[in-house]
Order: sequence, then structure tokens, then C-alpha cells
Amino acid sequence: MYKAILKNIKPDLPHSDNAVNINPEHGRKIADAYEQMEHQPNHPHVKEAYNSLISETGKQFQDMVDSGFKFSAIKQGQGNPYKTSKDLHKDIEENGHLWFFPTDQGFGSQEEGQNNDHPMLQTTSFNLGGKSLLANDVFRIVHDYRGHYLGDKSSFGPKGEHRAFLQHKQDFSPLAQKALATETMGQNNWVNWGPHGENNRQNPHETVYADQKAGLLPDHILSKDWHK
Repeated sequence: MYKAILKNIKPDLPHSDNAVNINPEHGRKIADAYEQMEHQPNHPHVKEAYNSLISETGKQFQDMVDSGFKFSAIKQGQGNPYKTSKDLHKDIEENGHLWFFPTDQGFGSQEEGQNNDHPMLQTTSFNLGGKSLLANDVFRIVHDYRGHYLGDKSSFGPKGEHRAFLQHKQDFSPLAQKALATETMGQNNWVNWGPHGENNRQNPHETVYADQKAGLLPDHILSKDWHK
């Protein structure tokens, strides 16, 4: 029914780039880099990268809207409508629809009010049900589609998350890719290989999420091919 929505998507990554082989040593290096990265939302380079990420994500979201996609915010206490990532991919294919977890219900595992100057908390020009979407809401929606669904219908485990990062990275300018790496590769490797990694991998329903920090990972992290 929704093939018209999907017909203009980018082709998947070539097979040589498609392979993700999770290497715990790689994961720990990225997790350590994220742990040591400072929250610097007002640093000129950080602001520039995040502004690019937010602007370019907004254009991708508008493309989805123009294509006929529908979106629904998960209500407080509702629970996740998707039991697995397969349910999300099926919803996209059969209904042209995505549920998303609103940022105001959860933004990492940090205490309320911590790092509330994060650029992903700014409001956008997009509205849903009369409520303005935050930049992070828009990113969550777009990343589920352009990262996970187009990324070989990837899961939300360590391999699937890195696969989604590699896929979605293709859609951004080099500047925006730096902020994307923080928001995806950095946070996800911290979750899976950081100080709570073992527990998070074994008990995903009790995941301790990374602190939401606006910063840029060092060049020696950004420039390498990890988990290949």
C-alpha cells in the first residue's frame, strides 16, 4: 500500500560496507571517548555541527511528511507499541506510520533539568497534535526510518545500531556527521560497552542510557572504521 512512499529511497549500502562485525574493543574505545567528552553546547564548533544536524534532519523529516508518512507519539504509560524492531519495520511498510517515544518522557538516564541547554531540546517548526516537536523528536523519527529501516531493517542491538549509524551517515554533510556520531555511535557504544554495558546487554529492559551531552568526539574516533 505504501510502496509510493518508499520508492524514492536511497539504495542500501554496497555489500562491502554493509558488514558490521561487533568488536568489543572498538566499542570500549568509542565508549571511553564519549565518557571523556565534555558537554559544550556553546562551543562554536559544537553549535555549528548540531545546527547542521538539526537543519538537515528537518529536511529529511519534511520529505517524509510530503511522502505521506504519519506519526504518533507514545502516550505516558502506554508502553512501546513495537515489541521488536520487526514490528516497527512492518508498520512502516504496511501503514506508512511510525510511533515515537517523546523526548519530554525521557532524554537519556540523566536527572531532570541536567544539561537542559542541549541543542536537541530546542523546538522546531513541526507540530503534531497542536504540540511543537523538539529537534530530538524529529531526529528519533527520521533515524528510525532512514537509519534503521533503510539500514537493512536493522535491530536496536549493538550491531543494528551501528548499522543504522552507517546508513544514516550517508544522508548528512561532513559537518552534521560529527554531531550524528555523538548522538548515535557515541551514545550507543557507551550503552553497550561502557560502565553499564554488560548489564545493558543482558537486561535491555533495565538499560542505563548515556548522559545526553552536546560535544564532538575526537578526530581519531571519527576518522576510523569501527566494527567492520
